[in-house]
Amino acid sequence: QNFVIDANTVRRIVRTADVRPDDVVVEVGPGLGSLTLALLEVADRVTAVEIDDVLAGALPATITARMPQRAERFALEGHTKPVNRVLFSPDGARLISVSEDGTLRYWDPVRGAAERSVTAGGAALLDAACSAKLGVITSGADGALRVWDKDGKQREHLDVSPGKVANFPLLVIDEHVLLS
Repeated sequence: QNFVIDANTVRRIVRTADVRPDDVVVEVGPGLGSLTLALLEVADRVTAVEIDDVLAGALPATITARMPQRAERFALEGHTKPVNRVLFSPDGARLISVSEDGTLRYWDPVRGAAERSVTAGGAALLDAACSAKLGVITSGADGALRVWDKDGKQREHLDVSPGKVANFPLLVIDEHVLLS
């Protein structure tokens, strides 16, 4: 874990990302909030996803203390345990995240907000891949692969290693799921 605290570095990141006044930014792992503050100087809204309870608890106070005029443009939400994968949907319209808290979340990157959250029956979700035809494929700590449609409904549940952790990297090529 690294905390970016140099003001010149965070300004350069925002400039390089070409963040504009009408942009909504989803920041994963805001930490101490240095980049968050720089993003709030420019973007319309910033939604932060932080799994560390201590950092998540301190971040709103940091924003309010350092940038009270923009505090209403900041939101903090997300998973309750470590996030294992964040990826774009095949059409680029959504961000998708999976976590050890057993949830698959669909995010609207334009609004910077979670659209829906679905659970995998309590099993930690360890990896994910996307396919335009298949949907979202997840591997879980319960040894299962799950296939979810674009609305978050589970279409398939495959016990590929019952009783064992299904912690294989997922890759989709030509609508075939490859496990390694």
